[in-house]
Amino acid sequence: MRFDLEEIKNKILTDIRIQLILLILLTLFTGYIFLKPKKPEKPKTCFNTALKIWAPFDRDDFMSFLSPFASKYCLRIDYEKISFDDLEKKFIYSLAENNSPDIIYAPNFFVFRNKKYLEENWIKELNLSKKFFKEEIDSFGLPLNIDSLLFIYNKKIFQFLNYNPPQTLDELNEILKDFKNRGYKDIYLVSLGTKEIKNKKEIILVLKSLKNFSLEEAIDTYYSYSNESSPHFTLARNLGKDEISLFSSMKSASAFVFYEDLKEILKLNPKISYGISSNPIETFPPSSKNFVKVFYFVLPKASQKKEISLYFFKWLLNEKNFKDFIDKFDLIPNFPVENLSEEKEAFIKGTSFDSSYLEIISQENYSEFEKILNTWENNKEEGRRALYLLKLEF
Repeated sequence: MRFDLEEIKNKILTDIRIQLILLILLTLFTGYIFLKPKKPEKPKTCFNTALKIWAPFDRDDFMSFLSPFASKYCLRIDYEKISFDDLEKKFIYSLAENNSPDIIYAPNFFVFRNKKYLEENWIKELNLSKKFFKEEIDSFGLPLNIDSLLFIYNKKIFQFLNYNPPQTLDELNEILKDFKNRGYKDIYLVSLGTKEIKNKKEIILVLKSLKNFSLEEAIDTYYSYSNESSPHFTLARNLGKDEISLFSSMKSASAFVFYEDLKEILKLNPKISYGISSNPIETFPPSSKNFVKVFYFVLPKASQKKEISLYFFKWLLNEKNFKDFIDKFDLIPNFPVENLSEEKEAFIKGTSFDSSYLEIISQENYSEFEKILNTWENNKEEGRRALYLLKLEF
């Protein structure tokens, strides 16, 4: 059968049925090209190994958060939940056993005390954005989140008493004097001045910086608030409760707390009406230093997987992933995140007074400070002697 090209051409140009068939075929072909399912792309990098991470977060929550990263890079996550109290001892043991983790989430005092075992300057490869808080050990780790000491108060109680939240230590002392004269017996105005207070060491250090006190004067000032003969008496001794339980049960109308404490308060009493104020032991312009906590991801020198760890940090610092991390574990970010709550913004502002007391809290004998304070409360002279013998240099 012989085909005449001219005849075929004329048929196409004049026969509408042929034109429709060709149009349908062209449409189907075009649709196939653009709509055909794409084969899943293999990751550019596939490690097929395990990455060992230590952190204090819930295992299920942390593994769930890391799942996309692990899948993307063909990794098994060997995760161990370790509290900060146990971290340093376990880390030293792991080095002795040649079984170091690859990544550790740690507070700043751990980083400071263990600098010789940690990689330095690797964060330069991450091109970090501006941090809210910067300290001298930032070159040893990634400072992900922060916390600061702030003043919280029960709005309803303060309104009933017709008090505004104090902005300075002098204002706090004035309302304490007025409160004592009113003679209330079933409530305390502020959790302050006893050995039960969870944050007493941090409060004492800030008091010391406020007035250029000696450490002895700062301790005396702190305990004066539990002295019933003091015009600034605020809280009876030996109640057996800390500021978290006192505030949540509305036995105390205010307290000095960190964000992590506020979360505990809201677990105990989700309906409590509270406000957050600038710390009355700060002043403006600043004459004192607030107490700031900083938390890092660090790389032990003993790890053999630094390249993989850097992939993790780059993944983590992706804007969406970092926000998910902050939200999932309810942390105060050290890098800008959109749509933060007013509470978190307040605690970020609290870091602007610029101190973590790093050299102080990193001292080997800092843990003994608690014992000194408990001795001091019961016997001031014995407390002074213990302070002298321990030679804490604050």
